Amino acid sequence: MARGVLNSLVVSLAVVLLACRSSAQDRNVANLLQPPPSGQGISPIDDTFCPQREETAYRFSQTAMLEQSVETAFPSGFPNDFAVLVTARPRAGGNPFILTLHSATGLLNFGVEVGKNPKFIYVDSRGQPGRANSPVFNGTTIPEGEWTRFAYAVRGTTVSLYMNCQLIRTLPLERETEPNFDNKGVLVVGRELGAPSSTNYQGDIQELQVVDDPDAAAELCETYSPDCAPDEPKSVLDHRDPPPPVFPAGLGPDGTLIGPFHAPIDDAIFGVQQDPLQVMIGAKGGSGDAGTDARGPGGQRGSDGIPGVPGRDGEDGRPGPPGMAGQKGRRGAEGSAGRVGAAGQVGPVVKMSWQYVLEAAYKGPVPGLADRGDPGMIGSVGPMGPMGDPVCSSLELEVGVLEDNIFPWYFCRVIVVLMVHKE
Repeated sequence: MARGVLNSLVVSLAVVLLACRSSAQDRNVANLLQPPPSGQGISPIDDTFCPQREETAYRFSQTAMLEQSVETAFPSGFPNDFAVLVTARPRAGGNPFILTLHSATGLLNFGVEVGKNPKFIYVDSRGQPGRANSPVFNGTTIPEGEWTRFAYAVRGTTVSLYMNCQLIRTLPLERETEPNFDNKGVLVVGRELGAPSSTNYQGDIQELQVVDDPDAAAELCETYSPDCAPDEPKSVLDHRDPPPPVFPAGLGPDGTLIGPFHAPIDDAIFGVQQDPLQVMIGAKGGSGDAGTDARGPGGQRGSDGIPGVPGRDGEDGRPGPPGMAGQKGRRGAEGSAGRVGAAGQVGPVVKMSWQYVLEAAYKGPVPGLADRGDPGMIGSVGPMGPMGDPVCSSLELEVGVLEDNIFPWYFCRVIVVLMVHKE
């Protein structure tokens, strides 16, 4: 019965492993190190995460440039939820980007930092959460000088950091649920486009993938970069200058004991390091033959790289000098008539007497219209005057001048004088 239970467990475990392998094979992956990169600033190394395995890592310098188009890895578009899987050994300090995603216009969409308190930069199509508000994993360090396996899982509105097979922390990621990254964008290894080269990543990379499944982050140590064997130590990079090799002691041509001594070369290929002996050093030897300047044949031309993304827009230039005065323009068309003004206010009514009208016409006092005095004495009858105007005479006869109503007669005479004067 025990054997039956054991067989059942083995079968169950095999089914689980096959399901995991099938799931991993169904994922869309952007493997930034396949095909094997080459070019300026990139060189393969054998000092890998587990040196006894037949694996290859790559050393990146400040001048390294490695890109892969998003459309090549994800033909249907960059995934909304994804995982970034990394096995790396940084060599320089600071917080350089080991991976960035840029749009076709060069804008940064997301960036993966290494170093102390790394930040996961994320900028969706609406600018959220933005460079300043992207999550920071304080208290965590992706160290320099040693191989480290770490992964980010972006799922919904959270981002989780796994390091050396353990979940470190999950932080909120304030972003649009569909960021709609540019499918014409490009994944860039070790740098941010447009940034100074001094900020580029320097160090070794053995695993660098983007997977369209955030669950892959928790499987980094099982599926993508497994643990080393128990008797297989991990490689650690010593940033100090390695001690020079030591040659074993021996006898010189004249029988004098020489060595051991330190040789200033990179690899100790002539012997093993030993404790120095207290020995006598022989006389300095003569100069060796001069080396030749012969150079090896030139290498073959490499294949053309993928086109780079357009550069960022430059800053606005300074204002130019004032231009020359233009020619006088033509006279414009006559404007339309203005609106009719509002009616004015009615002026005051002035009552004018007949005396005022006559004085205005006569340009002075009218004889006979002055204020009357007291009645005088009756004078004697005067001589007969000349024949008067028939009009005024008839008026005089009709009205009479002795009835204290001489105004019509005077008015008639004034009119006649004015008409004569006018002629």
